[in-house]
Amino acid sequence: MTLISFEKVTPTTDDIARLKLKGVNWKPISFGRYGVFGGTQRFIKLLRLIPKNEVVHARSDLAAFASLIVNTRYVIWDCRALLADQRRAILGWSQFSFKFALMRFIEFFVAKRSAKIIVITKSVVPILMKRYKLNVEKMTHITTCVDRSRFFTSPLPQGQVIALISGTLSDAYDFKLMNLIIQELRNQCSLKVIISLGEGHGLNWNQLLYDEVIRKSYYEMPNVISQSSFGLSIWKKDLGVALTSVASTKSAEFLSCGRPLIVNRNQGDIGRIVEEEDVGVATVGSSEQEIKAYCKSILQTIGSPDIESRCSSVAERYFDLDQGVTSLANVYHRLEELKFDRKYRY
Repeated sequence: MTLISFEKVTPTTDDIARLKLKGVNWKPISFGRYGVFGGTQRFIKLLRLIPKNEVVHARSDLAAFASLIVNTRYVIWDCRALLADQRRAILGWSQFSFKFALMRFIEFFVAKRSAKIIVITKSVVPILMKRYKLNVEKMTHITTCVDRSRFFTSPLPQGQVIALISGTLSDAYDFKLMNLIIQELRNQCSLKVIISLGEGHGLNWNQLLYDEVIRKSYYEMPNVISQSSFGLSIWKKDLGVALTSVASTKSAEFLSCGRPLIVNRNQGDIGRIVEEEDVGVATVGSSEQEIKAYCKSILQTIGSPDIESRCSSVAERYFDLDQGVTSLANVYHRLEELKFDRKYRY
């Protein structure tokens, strides 16, 4: 297997060697510039690197678009989000803007021409089916998964309540609502808010009310999460249809460690899961009464004697990495079989 990726931070030789031992030939390429010029450069590089007659797993709209120009039969589009709708909602693009129209055209092209589509939420399936008249069998749901052997369950800390906010924190997050919840929690308990920043983060974290900022690698995150009481990760509710398509790995990691979450009810599948499985709080509005209720509910949840095991059970059933790998391998095998049949059909 060959892995081609554009990296903002150059991976270490140890990282490359580790994958080599697993049979993966990793070819990292510098991400380069931002904007249209940088995107065009990356697109041209992809056209030169993508093989013509092999199964290609394209993990973005642009990668899938480039792959389908070179390789028309064996491309898997990994739909990580409805990017055109997400950019329009966040950046305020007009429905008739050139950028939105271009991104939607690319989405249409890869949805129709890809051999298989992977979606990370079940909520987005009916939207893609209706929008592009797709057969449901073309799509496979494989959500963002967690390595449960690394993110293992541990008891909640005693004493002070610790809220953990982690990740890159894009403009899609509802910083205003998160701050209102933090303010109210300070009225109801002794609270410490920690922001854990990973590689490639921006400056949006400065908008949050916090007590401590730390910078940790992925490998350090299990220990960081184990020292928290719950995770706070609320996306804006006005992102429209784009909200149905999102799923963050950190939500699965929190649950696997036995930590409940506060999320938006319409945030991909996670809002529904959190609410139905009683492993946190799913927000709806931002009125004073609702915020008080959210805070009371999360404090009751972390005080529940079996909350760690409930969260861990949800992670096992919905977000287990081994299940995700099995599902992905099955998609690969089906396309390999199709390629074999076409080669030897005559």
